[in-house]
Amino acid sequence: WPYSSKAQAPAEKMRSLRIFKAWAPEWPAHKRMDAWHNLVQYIQQNNMKVLVGTSIGCSADYDHQDWQWTKELIRMIGREHLMGLAIGNELEIFHRFRKELNVDDACLDRLWGGYAWKRFKKVAQEFDAMGFSDIPITSVFGGLALAGNSSTFYDIPEARVNSFLAKVSSAYKDRFVFCFNFYPYFDPHLEMDNYTEHQCKGALHESLCWE
Repeated sequence: WPYSSKAQAPAEKMRSLRIFKAWAPEWPAHKRMDAWHNLVQYIQQNNMKVLVGTSIGCSADYDHQDWQWTKELIRMIGREHLMGLAIGNELEIFHRFRKELNVDDACLDRLWGGYAWKRFKKVAQEFDAMGFSDIPITSVFGGLALAGNSSTFYDIPEARVNSFLAKVSSAYKDRFVFCFNFYPYFDPHLEMDNYTEHQCKGALHESLCWE
């Protein structure tokens, strides 16, 4: 694990892993099973816990296929290595990256008009039917989700995060885990160490501190 070694001691082994997606349509189909077998072998050999993700987006067909692949990979990984299931990733930024994510008004209206919540419930229901009803579930959001004004979380017509999280946390109680992506390299307050042009020990210390 990067930066986990001290003095001459070896670095710590990776014990956790996040998989954003099991596979993608543009990746070579004939390599999928070999890639999965290699990944599962790595997970099992290192006794890792895995947070597996599946999509919620503008295309129901894409989401459906993504979930089919995810279910296959989950079965291969096995219960003992499954940390949780993430249904959707950073939905709050869709309206800010329309061109990059191929998002239009119709997509946003549909997404926050009920599709995100219905899709979450459907995936969770199928996940439970696979025998994983005790495994934590989440939907991952970024820092923007914390920018609520009158609400706890970000909530505007183009990104109804607070409304969505209120529903999922009410429905799934403690099983739903709040999960956020934080990117230190986007923090404008992190700078190089004083009087250096290539040292950032201070920034690393701050970014790696979880207290």
